[in-house]
Amino acid sequence: MQKINRSNLAFDMYYSSGKNEAAGEKIAEITTIVRDRTTGEEVTTATFKRITSKDRSQKFDLGVIRLSRGNDQFCTSVIEHYRKDVEGQFKNLMADVSDVLESGLNNSTWIGTYGLRIMGDISAENYLPESVLALVGKKPVEQPAAEVGK
Repeated sequence: MQKINRSNLAFDMYYSSGKNEAAGEKIAEITTIVRDRTTGEEVTTATFKRITSKDRSQKFDLGVIRLSRGNDQFCTSVIEHYRKDVEGQFKNLMADVSDVLESGLNNSTWIGTYGLRIMGDISAENYLPESVLALVGKKPVEQPAAEVGK
C-alpha cells in the first residue's frame, strides 16, 4: 500500500436528507471523504448527522465511519478530530451546503452514492487542522510571488 502523501489529499463532501416517519424525525447527513488524488483511495469517510425531532429539538451524531487503513495514525486522527465537536463540525460543513443550495441547482448538479455532491477535489488543508495534516508531511513552503517588471 502506497504511503499517504499530504499533497495528494483531496476533500469531497455530499449532502442528503430524509425522514424517519416512525419517529417523526428529519435527518440531514453530510458525508465527507478524504481521498488520495493519485490512487483514488478513499482514505477516510465519515457521515455527520443532524436529527431534528417533532418538537424541533436537534441532536448531532457521527454516523458511518470508514477508514481504509485502521492502524494508520493519520486516518485515526482525522476521525478523532471529527469526534471532538460533532455539532460544530456539522454546522461548519452545513454552511458550505447552504451556499450551494442557495445558489441554485442546475443540470450539472451531480447526485451520487452519498447524496448531492456539494464539492469535490478541494484541498484537504481547507478542512483539516495542521496538527492532523502534519502526520502525512510538512506544510509546503510558499514561494514569494515574483514581482512583474523586476
